[in-house]
Amino acid sequence: MASRRREWGGAVRSSSVPRAVIFDVGGVLLRRGGRAARRAWEERLGLAEGDLDRVQAECIGSGWEGGRTEHEINERLMSATGIRSADLPCLLDAPDADHHLEPALVQFIRGIRPRCHVGVLANAGPASRERWSRQFALDQLVDAIVVSAEEGISKPDVRIYRLAAGRLGVPPGECVFVDDKEGNVAGARAAGMTAVHHVAAAETVSALRAHFGGRR
Repeated sequence: MASRRREWGGAVRSSSVPRAVIFDVGGVLLRRGGRAARRAWEERLGLAEGDLDRVQAECIGSGWEGGRTEHEINERLMSATGIRSADLPCLLDAPDADHHLEPALVQFIRGIRPRCHVGVLANAGPASRERWSRQFALDQLVDAIVVSAEEGISKPDVRIYRLAAGRLGVPPGECVFVDDKEGNVAGARAAGMTAVHHVAAAETVSALRAHFGGRR
């Protein structure tokens, strides 16, 4: 990697240009929209507003990583809501139905991907990869998708960051990681990565451009 000095936003920095960038999905690449789809299900099930999120969280419990299996979670969800198995896929799609990919981050990824590896690393269930690919074509946007439920490890365990870097063929020290949760950002740094705490898309893009020497 070449070491560069760049002026960005009035600040001069000296750094090595990373070879990969890894994004969280929910709250970062996926911008949270409204609750129309979830509210429709709540009305159908006779639940108060916001209760569907609570029911799903209770059914997931401690999660998939060494905890409940997908089958157990789905059985609990059907029991808690009274729905049939035929309706389960539609219910599981509801949390992301009103979300959309963050345009500023998509533009950044498309601009840098020919010269840089791009991946995602998410704490999510085993059906997430298929759903994100179907709903948002995420598999076409990035080079690798790492999902905690598939690996049996979740953020902020340093092992899953190193695993994600390995999937991209890049050492952790040459990766920039982006997440909206401070604990996950700290985990990435503990794994040897540079990390950006995502708050707003414009700020994140600016920070990434600084790390990549202004490339876009």
